[in-house]
Amino acid sequence: RMDRFSYIGQANCVNAFLMSTGMNVLYNFDLQRKLVKENENDITVLKCIEKYCQMEQLEETEMWFCNRCKEHVRAWKQFHIYRAPPILIVHLKRFHYSASTHRRDKIDTFIDFPLSGLDLTSEVMHWDAESKPIYDCYAVSNHYGGLGGGHYTAYGLNDDGTWGHYDDSRVSSNVDPKDVVSSAAYVLYYRRRDIVCDSTPDFSTPDAVQNYTEQRNVARIDSMDLDERRSSSSSTMADCGPAVVDNEDVEDGDEYYNKA
Repeated sequence: RMDRFSYIGQANCVNAFLMSTGMNVLYNFDLQRKLVKENENDITVLKCIEKYCQMEQLEETEMWFCNRCKEHVRAWKQFHIYRAPPILIVHLKRFHYSASTHRRDKIDTFIDFPLSGLDLTSEVMHWDAESKPIYDCYAVSNHYGGLGGGHYTAYGLNDDGTWGHYDDSRVSSNVDPKDVVSSAAYVLYYRRRDIVCDSTPDFSTPDAVQNYTEQRNVARIDSMDLDERRSSSSSTMADCGPAVVDNEDVEDGDEYYNKA
């Protein structure tokens, strides 16, 4: 099953005319930094999601054409999360493009997020008692540096409940959970609580990939056989030596052309 959000997008004209509505699929949650600077010291991922779902007015550069008003308007838009996935991937927007300076800057604002008990029941429209949208974090991707040069690390939750830190070839175990939540967090990985993971995952090659690989190997072998046959044919012709030319035929030909 694909891990994705189902959400309802709605746009309304400034004159209260409904312009567009429909259900779409969101494959990862890209949270833009919409919270005001006064609250930078108290930003949580839940507040970001709530802000993501609030109604907002489009900028002048993003105006929509209203079929009833017959003009471009700064419409109001809003997203409603209809269904939540078993695996939730939250992508924090850490890079900002400035239209005035034409530069991209790194956003190092600390976003607090829970390692257990991310409750989205108030934000998701459709869910049942067996699949409540309550999530626990099992991995975090970090980014250090800026656009000119950066470095990625990761935290992962082990089967015994302890956290590990992965930095290229360096691996640290028994990491303090407080270190997992930092301003370097870039992508958050959550698992819904009703999802049971097998401790012995299946790493076998899928049938589609296996069939494709076998077909490629057969085609490669056929190509090698063809190259060998061509090489063998070329060597046989080379072993025959130069062609023997009859001097009499040459002389007869010369006489023919001389007569002409």
